[in-house]
Amino acid sequence: MRACVAAAAAGLVLAVTALTGCSITSSYVDKAQQKLSADNVEQVYDKVISSWNDLYVAAQNACEVSTGGSQSAEGDPTLVESPALAYNATYRKQVSAYNATMHDIFKAGFVGPHGYPRTIPIIATKDYCSVVDKLDALKAAAEQG
Repeated sequence: MRACVAAAAAGLVLAVTALTGCSITSSYVDKAQQKLSADNVEQVYDKVISSWNDLYVAAQNACEVSTGGSQSAEGDPTLVESPALAYNATYRKQVSAYNATMHDIFKAGFVGPHGYPRTIPIIATKDYCSVVDKLDALKAAAEQG
């Protein structure tokens, strides 16, 4: 009798384990299908392309400020923070957001658009015009392969 009860208990544990395993597997399959869906791929492409454009514009703005394209005139308000420092911070924030999106397997990890760099290095410089050139080179290299 004890053998029957033990066998029944073992069978019940095995059945629950099998059902749990099937449920977990099903969840992963569902998640994969969601990530590969046309709607998700479209959203990821939009996010990556928007992040790239924001990053590129931040570098261009920093370049403009660093070359004197934005000069204060007589009577302009005094700035506590230099525009170059603000653009530098904006650029670093954009790099961080872009890299986080590209490296997150649930965002662009598997379905990111072709032709965009996987990683953008944070370039420590005051010459953001050279950063714009480096971004152009990274984009060209990504488009090549």
